[in-house]
This record gives sequence, C-alpha cells and structure tokens, in this order.
Amino acid sequence: MFVGPRRAVRSLATAAAVFALLLSGAGSANAYVFWANSGTNTVGRANLDGSSPSASFISPTTSASYIAFDGTYIYWADQGAGTIGRARADGTGTPDQAFVNGVGSPTGVAVDGSYVYWGNAVGVGSSTIGRAALTNPGSPDLSFIQNIDPPEGLAVDASFVYWGSNGVTGSIGRAALSSPGSPNINFIPNDGVSVQTPHGIAVSGSNIYWADYDLNLIGSAAINGSGPAAIVAAGGGHPQGIAIDGSHIYWSDEGVFGMGAEMRRSNLDGTGMTPNFVAGTSGPFGVAVGLLTQSITFPALPNTALTATPPSPAATASSGLPVTYSSATAAVCGVSGAGAISFVTVGTCTINANQVGDADWAPAAQQQQSFQVTASGLKTPTPKSSCVIAPAATKGAIPRRGTKRLLKPGCVTNAGQRIGVSAAGRLRGDIRLYELFCAGTKNQRTVPTGYGDGSRYCRKGALSIRTFGNRMRLRLTWYATATDSYSAYRLTRNYTT
Repeated sequence: MFVGPRRAVRSLATAAAVFALLLSGAGSANAYVFWANSGTNTVGRANLDGSSPSASFISPTTSASYIAFDGTYIYWADQGAGTIGRARADGTGTPDQAFVNGVGSPTGVAVDGSYVYWGNAVGVGSSTIGRAALTNPGSPDLSFIQNIDPPEGLAVDASFVYWGSNGVTGSIGRAALSSPGSPNINFIPNDGVSVQTPHGIAVSGSNIYWADYDLNLIGSAAINGSGPAAIVAAGGGHPQGIAIDGSHIYWSDEGVFGMGAEMRRSNLDGTGMTPNFVAGTSGPFGVAVGLLTQSITFPALPNTALTATPPSPAATASSGLPVTYSSATAAVCGVSGAGAISFVTVGTCTINANQVGDADWAPAAQQQQSFQVTASGLKTPTPKSSCVIAPAATKGAIPRRGTKRLLKPGCVTNAGQRIGVSAAGRLRGDIRLYELFCAGTKNQRTVPTGYGDGSRYCRKGALSIRTFGNRMRLRLTWYATATDSYSAYRLTRNYTT
C-alpha cells in the first residue's frame, strides 16, 4: 500500500533531495551547511563546523522542506503550492517562490548544472520524477521518469538520478539520464537491515549514502549499488535529509513525535557522530553543503600597436573578490598580477583572469582574452646594401638543376635584423629534392638533401639554394623578426623550376 508523504506527527517526509557539492580533502573552513526549517519556513546556514548559525538566512519561503544547492542557488520543493522555489545562496535578492510551477506534490529535489529535478508521489508504480531546464523553467517535463513507487529524497550525478522509495518496495531506485524510460526501482533492494525506508539520498564519485527513516540509521554502498551497509546508528528518532562533503556526513533528525529534532554530523566512515551539531534549528529537514560558486566576466581587449600603451584588463568576479592576471604568451606579452600589461614583440597576446576563492567562495573557472599586438606604427625595415637576391617570379628563375644565390654574406636589415630564407617545395612527381646551404663556410647545416621544407640563415657566407633536376613548385620567403622599433621583414615569391 502506498504510504503518502508523512506529515504532522511524522512531519514532511523529508529525505531532502540533496545535491551535495563535493569538497576535497578535509573541507574548507567556512564552506556552508544549509538546512530547511519546517517550523519557521526558512532556510538556515552555518559554517561546516556548525559555528555562526543563521536560522533565517533565507526568509521567507512558503514551505521549504526538501532542498538542494548548486553553489549559487538554494532550491526547495513546496508540496502545498505545487512549486519549486529558488533563492540565491548568498542571501541576496528576493526568493522566487515559484521558479517552476505546476509540479504536483513535489517530494524531493535535486539539481545539476542544467536541470532541477523533483519527485511527484502519486501512487505505487505510477509516481514520477520531473525536471526543468534551469534556463527554461517555464516548460517543465513532468514525467521525465515514470512508473516508479513514490519517490522521497533525490540525488543526481553526471549519469544517473537516484531516489528513495516511500512505498511498498522501500528500496533505492536509479535511472540513467540518457535512458530515463528504463528505471531500476530496486537498484539497492530493501533488505530490512540497511535499507527499508530510505529518505535522504546523497552521492559522491564512488559512494551513495542514505538516511533510513524507520531503521534510524545512515547507510552507504558503492556507487554501483554493491555492498549496502549501515555505517551510523543515527541516534535520536528519524533521520531525514542528508548531505556529504569530502570529510563528513550531515543529516537532519526529526526526533520522536517532533521532540528532539536536530542536525547531526559524523565522519564519512560513520565514526565521530556529533549530536545537535547546529544550534537554533526549528524542525530541520532538507540538508545541503558546499561553497558558493562564482564566475569571472572578462571583457575583450583591443588589438594594440607594439609601441602604443597596452590595454588594461577589466575582469570582475561575481563574488566581488579581486581578480588576478597572468600571461599565457610570455614571448609576446607580460602582465602583473594586478593587470599591468607589457609588450615584448608583435603577435597574439593571451591574458588569463583568475579568482582563487576564499573561505566562502569556490575558485572561479579561469577566463582568457586574446588580442593582437600589431606592428602598426613601427618603422618598415629594408635589406641593407641590397643583400636580398630575390629573382622575379618567372619560370626558370630558380633552375631545375643548379644553384642560385638568395642572400649576400651577412645579410641584415637597416635595423640590424638578420635575414633568413625559408623554402617550401611541392613536386609534380613523388619526391622533393633541394637544399639551402651557406657557401664559403665550413659549418653548412642545411635542410637534408632529398626532402622538404626548411629555414636557414648564414652567420658567414652567402645563402644559396641547390636543386637536383626535379620539376617542382617552390615558395621562398625572405624574413626577419620584428624589433621594438621595426616591424618584421617578409618577402615571399613562388617559383616553378
């Protein structure tokens, strides 16, 4: 027989569907634990060690019981109004009591980067899980997962939705996000020992955790459902909402007949259980943990001449914390942590913007902006003493077999830039055969005879090209790199031997 959402004496069957924002290591000192106060219809917040509680951090809500957290917003299921509400987790702004409308009688809520999910308890074998895109909450899918027992707490990871069944099965169900039409309602079956009335559900990368209302315990299994076991004798009366971070399990306890309701915490292995972990709660139900998330806005930077004043980056973080900068292209440009850009040469300059977070805010994703450092305004170099020998681009200007001088010895520009030659040849047959070499020197490192493209300049002697009787198309480029005052030198011609 279907057991509907418990109210009054046994309260809202909260097993708060929790999206637990996972933290690594021992947890951040001032990351937050959030909980719903069913007695005051508020959402409270405290530091992860239980200090500095604010029982009415988000107020008012119409009926916050099941909650979820995505780093920016707190979401709650309102059974009476049939809505999913939302409010900013930093406490600013006005709560949106009907972020998603018309969701029936929502029993649990979870959120990922794209969707908010909720359970709809209708009956045994006929209940559903709906979802709505965070960017389009006005068009919800009310039956994303169908034909399941009444769901209680929900959780979601990158591949699956998980729920506790408040019905005849008393099991934990799972459905793949890619194939929601094939739910596994007995993913972790009711064994009467570790699973019987699973309410709160939370997942990490390798484990699933649940709060079992009637067995009065916290259970855990591998993320594939294997090895279910009780890891905490929860104490008190009836555990409901649950959340986890990298070090601890957090849960709400309804108490007995509404007496002794409180928040509790233990280590991930179940040891070190701390009762009445947060003071000042009022009928705590849904639980969520994590740091606030932030993002960086980084406006585009204009292309700038090498000799001009560099632009000033103006990235901002949504947290209001200061942004720091670094260069991803140190050969072209540098930048101080505060954002003072300096140019080295022409080319593409890429600047990174970072915000590393603090005790309240998680690090922001790095943002980049690239722009061109141009040669505009630089002097134009010319070869000194007509040292570039560039035949007109006519057939036979480079002989099919023989040598052709391309640079006089010690060829530089009037700015002192050393001039070199690069060659790229394409045969009409199946091989390439030419070489660049420095005449009159003992050290003649050249492109290997037989193939290919190459680039060469001579410290001494003239630079020449030697060909070996092959018909080919040949591209020669005379070049010199830019300086602070002079642009790069480049002359390209195409030849047919």
